[in-house]
Amino acid sequence: MGRIKSENFSLPQNAFVRFNHCLANPARLAILEYLLSRKSSTLSDVLQAINLGNDALRKHLKELVETGFARYDIVRGIPLFKANYLTFEKWLRMVNQMHRSFLELEAGHPAQPFSIDNIDPEDIEDELEEIRWEKE
Repeated sequence: MGRIKSENFSLPQNAFVRFNHCLANPARLAILEYLLSRKSSTLSDVLQAINLGNDALRKHLKELVETGFARYDIVRGIPLFKANYLTFEKWLRMVNQMHRSFLELEAGHPAQPFSIDNIDPEDIEDELEEIRWEKE
């Protein structure tokens, strides 16, 4: 079986897959749970709270930041990490649209065929821009 080429799929489809891939890791979920429980956290704070090595934690934080689920600000030379609500909102809109299509189908209503591409691009514009940049 060959590798799936992301360029064969739409930008919204790639964004949705990227969001889900990021969330499909228990270490990243644990980090997000921790970040969601605090206003902001230093790397040391997260290290003490999550049972991961320094390198692994840095790798997972980098993925969370690159995907948009986390962000950081530099305060007095120290990065302070926090969860990014806007990315959760974008991901949730995608999941909710899929869920609504399923419910309509189950209720026997003629529904417009579900497509991630029907999501308003403004809802996920930042993620789409990141994917466009990576493809270049």
